Amino acid sequence: MKHEYAVKGGKRVIVDVNEHESGEIAVSAKKAGESTVTCTCLSTGKSVTKQCPNDNNTCDCSDPNHPKIICG
Repeated sequence: MKHEYAVKGGKRVIVDVNEHESGEIAVSAKKAGESTVTCTCLSTGKSVTKQCPNDNNTCDCSDPNHPKIICG
């Protein structure tokens, strides 16, 4: 799990990159101080958004057409 910090419009964004055993790459992003997490599966480009209070969330792309977010 790789953590990258990007700044968008003055807000820090925490980006997680996960590679699953299947080779599927999942990207999740969350703005610091906000609870909205976005999870994107790179092979399909499908994404999902969910409210999560914490930062250690899991972006599940075991079914790349239906990404899921598991709140940490």
